Amino acid sequence: MLRKILKRFLTPILQFAAKKHASSPLEYRFQSLKMTILPSVFHPAWHLSTKCLVTFLGEKDLTGKALWELGAGSGLVSLFSAQKGAVVTATDINLTALEGLKNNALRNHLEIEVLESDIFEKMQNRFFDYIIINPPYYPQNPANDAEKAFFCGTEFQYFRRLFEGLSQYFALFSEKTEVIMILSEDCNMQKISEIAAKNGLTLQQIWEKRVWGEWNFIYQIS
Repeated sequence: MLRKILKRFLTPILQFAAKKHASSPLEYRFQSLKMTILPSVFHPAWHLSTKCLVTFLGEKDLTGKALWELGAGSGLVSLFSAQKGAVVTATDINLTALEGLKNNALRNHLEIEVLESDIFEKMQNRFFDYIIINPPYYPQNPANDAEKAFFCGTEFQYFRRLFEGLSQYFALFSEKTEVIMILSEDCNMQKISEIAAKNGLTLQQIWEKRVWGEWNFIYQIS
């Protein structure tokens, strides 16, 4: 009940902020990281999942680890991980997001490999110690790249392609990689798990956090 009340109260505020963000860049700061979030890019201040991932990764020693943020969006996870000593590769299909991430990496004096890639499209035969995924999960067809940060397709097409790619990745590199994915209680976990199972994958919940009445879960995929 409290969660529904909060959503009803916050939705118009978020809609106003999103409308403003659609026309102009916004400044954002997380700890010592200074960022400019460009229009059409998933903003880490308005969504809980990105900060949950950063909190989770903050408990790990990433020094010298090869880390790939798949679908980087604003790139906060990539910037934070690079700051902790990881060797970071960040990919996305949103060219605006990639431009912003490159600029923010320079601004914070961090070295990050930034590439345009649709899931595994240009990432074959590359090993990573960590693959970090904050996926779209609402079952609706996206109309543009910005919407692809939220909508996975009515038939969960994003997850079908993601898990097919991960299955092929594990066939090459066994299970030496820690694949981390965050999902909200709002997603259809049963459907997502079924698609994973069809590709020989399992999702094990390893972390959870409730923020503003919403549960966020981190899964390890193997």
